[in-house]
Amino acid sequence: MIFESRGFRQKQDEVNVMAPPSMSAVRQIFRRALATGNLFWGASFRRKCALRSGLPGFNSVDLANVIRRCNIIGGPVLNTAYHGWEYELADKVDGFKFVVVLCLDGTADYLILPQLTILRGEFRRGRINRNLRGIGHGEQGGDEQNA
Repeated sequence: MIFESRGFRQKQDEVNVMAPPSMSAVRQIFRRALATGNLFWGASFRRKCALRSGLPGFNSVDLANVIRRCNIIGGPVLNTAYHGWEYELADKVDGFKFVVVLCLDGTADYLILPQLTILRGEFRRGRINRNLRGIGHGEQGGDEQNA
């Protein structure tokens, strides 16, 4: 079904996703979502946490610290399944590189009530390198301590 109003045509199941915020605003948006508690757990992240329950590794406290430090290494990439922008954040957790993939809801207001969905969280080998996926432009997120 196609709706027409004021010269625009749009399919019923097509969702309007806002443009991604600037890299300098992403840090504030992620921290605001963390402070307001608008975090949703994706199925993959919930499953991995359930598998690791009782074992040493990441937990929700580590996740909050990674989001708070906001070392963005990838994104924004449009995620059509979640109607938003996918970002990769990385930080050191217990001496290892921990990468969180999250999705910023593109249908919610970024400034008033941002919503984040945690898609994946995993330990990876190697250094935290922002230039790996084209994030070496403009203002960087997080602290400049990425050894």
